[in-house]
Amino acid sequence: MPAHFLQLNKATCVIQSSKCKLLMDSISCIITLTGRRIAFSKEITIAYVRISFHYLYHAILTSFYIVTIHFMKKQCKEQKLNYEK
Repeated sequence: MPAHFLQLNKATCVIQSSKCKLLMDSISCIITLTGRRIAFSKEITIAYVRISFHYLYHAILTSFYIVTIHFMKKQCKEQKLNYEK
């Protein structure tokens, strides 16, 4: 865990006098901060997956259009050759 998370842990958690309570508060704050960090990273991951699917969708559509145009041009050329004969 980066140092700034530990500093944030010490600054945000209320720590009382006993060492045991200090240790328990530190552990619970670390668990809380880690949980928040994991939740945040899951949101980012979901966003990246959505963006990836979005670009994949556009790539599939673009390739479909390119293939369609290619075959349409090919058919036009064949029809042109048939008309010329």
